Amino acid sequence: LRAAGAARGAQRGGPLENWERVGEVLGVGDWLEAAGEDLAERELRRALTSKLLTFPATLARHCQRLGLDEESARGRPARVGVLGARAESTLPPLFWRQLAVLSGLEFHLVFIGPQAGSPREGTSPPPAAEGLWFSSVNGLLHEVQDRLSAPLDAYVLFNSGIGHPKEGMNWEPSVQLLRESGKRALLTSFNEHDLDRDLVALKRHGFSIEHIDRLNPLRSLAAESFEGDQVFFNHSATVVQL
Repeated sequence: LRAAGAARGAQRGGPLENWERVGEVLGVGDWLEAAGEDLAERELRRALTSKLLTFPATLARHCQRLGLDEESARGRPARVGVLGARAESTLPPLFWRQLAVLSGLEFHLVFIGPQAGSPREGTSPPPAAEGLWFSSVNGLLHEVQDRLSAPLDAYVLFNSGIGHPKEGMNWEPSVQLLRESGKRALLTSFNEHDLDRDLVALKRHGFSIEHIDRLNPLRSLAAESFEGDQVFFNHSATVVQL
């Protein structure tokens, strides 16, 4: 993988429409193709790469739709609140740093949620370097709003379950704060059924749906199991105006 500074602005060479393009930008295309005609090995390499990179790659793909660009950043890192953060908040910094490579922007990712961790290298939090900064706040958005050091420029809700019959109830108190922000948010879903439930919830909350990838080309290709159902991290992606 490339250091963030080595390919800053790489996305301008073409849109992030598939994993082949991501592999080209990050310099791992040769590794992905090294399996040759061994189909099982090729699929394994693609599944592993996609699982590790789906979070930064999916966010990078939608930066412009979220209103995040060099002009809006005005010389500072874009502050993005990652709400309901779980697995993505413990993804090693090596992989999160590819967000800066793929987007050409600098970011301060603020992981917010009861299970929010902080990306670490070894046993220590990573240093602020290569276009990316991290912080984490444990709690729900409506509980920790006053503890945020500065306003957020956009929000991301990875596989949030906002439309889930039970999990969706946990989002209700934070929805009003999201609506008042007037920002944009990226939400992802586990599969088609999860997406359809999320869309119903988003419309019920009065959010304006700007864009939908019913099948996110940068989803994880590694199947997971959740409540007896087959799911994929970031299977679908939706951008909304809050």
